[in-house]
Amino acid sequence: MKKKINLISGDKLKFDKSWRTRDEAHYTHSVKGIPLNQIQLAFKSHWEVFNDVIGELSSIKGSVLEVGCGRGSLSSYFSDAGWKCTLLDYSFSVLNTANVIFKKNFAL
Repeated sequence: MKKKINLISGDKLKFDKSWRTRDEAHYTHSVKGIPLNQIQLAFKSHWEVFNDVIGELSSIKGSVLEVGCGRGSLSSYFSDAGWKCTLLDYSFSVLNTANVIFKKNFAL
């Protein structure tokens, strides 16, 4: 007997509505200081890896493009370090959420 696989279905309108209406959408995974949970630890670790890979270029403070940015958690670390960040996502609602988070944390 074949096992039935349940697929999550959705569309762009449902995705946008989710980002506009869910309280947790405005929670950022970036953190200054010690991470409070596993997802914050993961994003902070990603930033540390990028920072190590960039190495000497980190003093240049150029531009960063984050494709599929979601909340912009990774870009938050780049922005905090002085980089100019451009965020790109499929959903306008997601970009609005990232904008709210950036304004709250970085006084744009």
